[in-house]
Amino acid sequence: MRLLFARRLTRDERDEVYALIDNKGIGYRALIIALSHEGQEVREIARKLNIHPVSVRQWIRKFNEEGLNCLRKKAGRKPKFYKSVEKKLLKLAITKPHKLNLPFSTWSLRKLEYYAKKKFGLDISYVQVGKILTKYGLRFRKARRKLISEDPEYGAKMARIRRLLKKPNSVVLFEDERALVAKEYLGYEWCFKARVVKANQRIKGKAYLYGFLDAHSKRLRAKCFEKLRKKNFFAYLKWISRKIDDVLYVILDNATIHPNPEIDADMEKVPENVRLVFLPKHSPKDNRMEDVFSLIQKEVLDNRKFSGTPEVIAAVQKWIRSFGGRALKWN
Repeated sequence: MRLLFARRLTRDERDEVYALIDNKGIGYRALIIALSHEGQEVREIARKLNIHPVSVRQWIRKFNEEGLNCLRKKAGRKPKFYKSVEKKLLKLAITKPHKLNLPFSTWSLRKLEYYAKKKFGLDISYVQVGKILTKYGLRFRKARRKLISEDPEYGAKMARIRRLLKKPNSVVLFEDERALVAKEYLGYEWCFKARVVKANQRIKGKAYLYGFLDAHSKRLRAKCFEKLRKKNFFAYLKWISRKIDDVLYVILDNATIHPNPEIDADMEKVPENVRLVFLPKHSPKDNRMEDVFSLIQKEVLDNRKFSGTPEVIAAVQKWIRSFGGRALKWN
């Protein structure tokens, strides 16, 4: 039987073959060619690499016929499913089940597997279904809620607010209210047995924090009231107007405790040096006081147990005194 060896390699081919040996996936192919080039026989190469001699001869013949390109080809069998089948499966995954008169709203991998077998006659597993969907960029995601303002004057109102924020030497205040509730902490804890707390546990106290945030200096002014009332809002508005002599532009939302521009009786109670600027309806993300309230919730209220309203108010007031506009990144 005639001995089989790899053909004579050029200098460039030899350098590339030895470079491919370090490749984890196809390195054994290059090693076969390198050993054969050095004069070792097929059986000796097969014994060293623990490969069947038939496979060694196969790669040597391929190299002699096709050159280095055969060594670079991806290992493994060809994909089982054609692209046309994958496209059908992709189209099925993004189709709402109720449009196909199916009694559920969300596809799972097993449901897609069952329906693909029934519809297309495919012998496919749910694992393969997941791989195909991932290949085309599909992910199993939960729908996100987002409050979108449908105010027809949204653009005009926000343009006015942006002009005020760019106005030099002006005092622009964002205003909002937040409830401070004292109740038992129901979070996680180290224990042998979980605590059981009544679903209708009694609230130990509630107060409302009225806050003004200076858009330029980021200084925070806040005060607590027992109830959320319109008269409390006007009282605090008068208090803040006496603290600052300049004209105040107060940016606030459309809460019921705020004055309605269409009702003259409410607007008469607004101090002379205060100009009210209303945010678009249903747009809390545009009120920068919401960022402050998020910090208060995270750093003061969360993961703490309060015995009553005075303790909550004291903790919030202490945080406000230490506040210096930190962690507020605005455009």
